[in-house]
Parts: sequence; C-alpha cells; structure tokens
Amino acid sequence: GKLARASEALVVYRSHEDQQSRGVPKEAIWDLRVSALQRTLLPKLPSFSIWSAGRDGKRFYRSLSQENRRKVVAFLDVDPGKLAAGQYYDKETKVHVPIVPWTSAGEARFQPTIICVKRGLHAGFEENLASLSLTEGQHFWYFL
Repeated sequence: GKLARASEALVVYRSHEDQQSRGVPKEAIWDLRVSALQRTLLPKLPSFSIWSAGRDGKRFYRSLSQENRRKVVAFLDVDPGKLAAGQYYDKETKVHVPIVPWTSAGEARFQPTIICVKRGLHAGFEENLASLSLTEGQHFWYFL
C-alpha cells in the first residue's frame, strides 16, 4: 500500500462529556504513539533527526529506546538560543546531540526528520518546511 495525504477530512471527532476517551491519560496516548513509531518506522531508518529542540522534541527523544536514540543525528530548530547552546546532552546515554538550524533538514545527512512541532501553532513553521521542498513520508514524518 501507499500512504497519501487526503484533501478532505476522513474522520470527524465529536466530543461529549460521557465519551470513554476522556478517561485515557494523554501520557498513555503519547506512549502508544511512540511505541507504534518504534515498531513500524524507526526500524527501517539507519538514522534520523528531530525537528524541535524544545519541550516536545526532547520529550520525544527521551521516550525513545536507547537503540533509537543512537540513531538521532541532530535536533533541528529555529530558536537562536537553542542553536547557540549547540547541543543537547543526554545524561542517560552520555551522548551530546547537536542542535542545528532548521534549514539543515534539506541536507541528506539530516534526513529523514521526525517533526515534533505542532502545525498551526508556530508562525512561519509551515512556510519554512515548504521552502525546503521535502516530501512527507520520504524526507519527514509528523509526530505531533
């Protein structure tokens, strides 16, 4: 099979007070999503980068198995402060992971990229991503 982005909504969620999913902790949903990614996509990737050196990107990184953490070549970010820091230190594995400019996602050595940035939340994110002419499902995947 082949995955493709649909132009219209395929599923519409309706929220109400009695729905069962209200009782599912968001941490459980996060863990299930990470587990699915580690089972399906990440075994196929020899290396990858994570777009976001912020809270969500670091949380995603820390949620990975040590085997998959070793595959992370860099964090990509737009924040000058994070770029000035230059790296993220993983205390558990004692590894320094570089933090590089988001434009590096266009370079083969930083591909593919797992995007941990919420769409529509950060001004300019979609435009930045589009400017790189990357293909979803080949050069990048959204996690959030």
